[in-house]
Amino acid sequence: MAKKKSQQIDGKTLDSLIAEENIIDCDVQQELTQSYMDYSILSIVDRAFPEVRDGMKPVQRRILYCGKVKGYDSNKPYMKSARFAGDVMGLFHPHGDCYGTIANMAKPWDMRYPLIDFHGNLGSLDGDKEGAPRYTECRLDKTAYEITEDVMDKHSVDFKPNYSETDEEPVVLPALFPNFLANGCPTGIAVGYTSCVPSHNLTELCDMLIYALQHDDYTLKDLMKIVKGPDFPYGSKMLKEGLKKLYETGEGKLTFRANYVIENNKETNNPQIVFTDMPPYSNKPKILEKINTLINEKLLPRVLSVRDESVGMEDIRIVVECMPTANVSLIIKDIFEKTKLQANASFYMRGILDKELKLVTLMDYVDIYLNHRYSVCENRYKYVLDVSSKRLNIQRGLAKIIDDIKNAISIIIDSETVAEAKEKLIKKYDLNEEQVEYVLEQKTRSLVNKDRNVIFTKIADLEKLISDTQAKLDDKTLMKKDIINQLTELKNKFGDKRRTKIVSSFEDIDSSAEDVPENVVAVLYANGKVNVYEEEEFKKFEDNKTYKDKSNMFRQILPCKRSDDLLIINKTGEVERVPMNALQYNNMKFADAVNIIVYDLESEKTLVSVLKNGNVKKTFVNKMKFKINKPTQIIKDMDSEIVVNKLVDDNPNEVITMATNNGFVGRFSVNSFTATACGARAMTTSKFDDDDFVVDCKISNKEQDKENKMLILFSYTDDSLGYKVMNLSDLLVKGRTAKALNCISGKKFAHLNEIHISDGVFKLLDNKNKVYEFKKYNITDRLKKGESFDKTTGMNHLID
Repeated sequence: MAKKKSQQIDGKTLDSLIAEENIIDCDVQQELTQSYMDYSILSIVDRAFPEVRDGMKPVQRRILYCGKVKGYDSNKPYMKSARFAGDVMGLFHPHGDCYGTIANMAKPWDMRYPLIDFHGNLGSLDGDKEGAPRYTECRLDKTAYEITEDVMDKHSVDFKPNYSETDEEPVVLPALFPNFLANGCPTGIAVGYTSCVPSHNLTELCDMLIYALQHDDYTLKDLMKIVKGPDFPYGSKMLKEGLKKLYETGEGKLTFRANYVIENNKETNNPQIVFTDMPPYSNKPKILEKINTLINEKLLPRVLSVRDESVGMEDIRIVVECMPTANVSLIIKDIFEKTKLQANASFYMRGILDKELKLVTLMDYVDIYLNHRYSVCENRYKYVLDVSSKRLNIQRGLAKIIDDIKNAISIIIDSETVAEAKEKLIKKYDLNEEQVEYVLEQKTRSLVNKDRNVIFTKIADLEKLISDTQAKLDDKTLMKKDIINQLTELKNKFGDKRRTKIVSSFEDIDSSAEDVPENVVAVLYANGKVNVYEEEEFKKFEDNKTYKDKSNMFRQILPCKRSDDLLIINKTGEVERVPMNALQYNNMKFADAVNIIVYDLESEKTLVSVLKNGNVKKTFVNKMKFKINKPTQIIKDMDSEIVVNKLVDDNPNEVITMATNNGFVGRFSVNSFTATACGARAMTTSKFDDDDFVVDCKISNKEQDKENKMLILFSYTDDSLGYKVMNLSDLLVKGRTAKALNCISGKKFAHLNEIHISDGVFKLLDNKNKVYEFKKYNITDRLKKGESFDKTTGMNHLID
């Protein structure tokens, strides 16, 4: 068989060609993966991710630099957006239209600190697009200067050729403004990598960097005491959980929730939930659509409608109107569970540093920022030294000839050539090359008009500037002071208040928006309704001297905090724990409620319950661990009902004054009853007649018995109202089983209504719900005038 000939190409065999090409055997999948990642890195560096030092993506950097080159500064007139975008693309960015990026850099809902000052239709928070570039105008914002600074001098940072090598552009901007964290990077997606850097508060960032400059041994814990966490344009509130991991590793997940207030609709008086902001990166139209879908599908019970009353980004109002009988707290909980008004967000603080990808921790960023700042300042100082030294050399040359300027000019005029004049001037005045060149380039009139004093003043100023600048280069401490002053000035110019509130738990503050006052007044009405008023709103009742809501009389007034939980105690001994936000404007009723108190596990007070049969139960408040929406019984085996329920300090001077229907009054020390836990039985007191029972009870201080009077209001058989005033000291404090004293008797006496104790003035409600003040000696006069009082049995009409 004939031997097969080797394939020939240009006189060489295929084998020899392969050998010369240095072919490497490898796995195809591995090679494709590596090649694709190499390509993605190039794409990331050139387009997708921000540079850590100035926080700018390449297109953003080119926009700001082009604005400086073309003079589109904040103090200049607005420029047509089409012109601005065209200049950027023509000079520095040939990859495509950059108008969208220019608009995005101006949107206050995208940028925490906008870098472009926009004029015209910028779009909206609802996703509306900005107007066409031929209709809008823009220029650099004042904030942009703090990133570009003196980049036009081309001495603070390195430059590189632009895409066509016809101009130069900065590799990185000087960036006093800490843009990487201040504005963050909402989205940065490339092949195999992603970046999402949260925005932060500029004031906190400046304070953190100043602290780092002042303390070389700073730790992450120190920095996190200053930088509380991300701060977003929308505001919202954020859980503290996850922050340490984010700052420690550069990546983490955080949870956000919208703030809200609860109002009454002005037209319908229905309660309505108003969400005043949104979590970061939220889509308002989709949120509204989702809530509307939940309403239509009956998944939000007793919700009437949702509407958008927002005005721009500054006044977000997503209004959810509820029925009068709605449980607002449960609706709020459902909305957060079923919509993006509560949402998680994952962050990857990834950026470019010297053309390499880096996941940046908080400590990393401080080091990177300060090193870049040192480099910028050092380059700037060297530039100042160079320029100042040249200027000083010129001024010193002028100083040598200024006193003999006429002869110097004569030498120049009489010389036949420039070289001859130069040689004669150098020889006569001891000038160097730069000095003599400057003299020869000046016009005669300019030389003659030189002021000797001005020259020597400039020399002194330049010598001081050079000395100070050289000192900063030699001593890093002085450079630090310069940077601290720059950061302080930056903070004073652009720093603002934090918008995103950081909390340990959402339940801690879910009462209303941040700017709503914390102090409120809870009111228990006679019909069992509990309502919550702002302090200012409640003052209207006091100013009008009326304690009435429609036909409802106030039974109890309790000043408290918006963040408190209340305990509602009813006459059957059942206690319900309710958060304050569930009560506000919610018209919630609690059948047979006799008392409301603030739930406080650290309280040292004791709860005293006086039953209709005369028994008394004392309960430790700090041992009452009640759960929300799970009623608990505090008294075991009750065969009666609670008449009075009060908080006491449980000291030896506190006295219970108990009045019965048949006119008996007994007084016992609070200490004669032992405090027990929830579910224990009540302790017995003196036995009453079979037809007798407790109608009222007051707790007072024994030390004030000599000053105090007791007013007894009772009814006669003809339903007229009687009264009796006694010195409280006439009623002795006895043991809890001692028989009560009969204080009211007579054939016409029907039953005792209530008692009041005061040292000077009795403030009572009459049957028209008006407040009157009665001094202890003029009660008779008031009654003689025919003024009657509400006679509801057991009602506490004494307004404390």
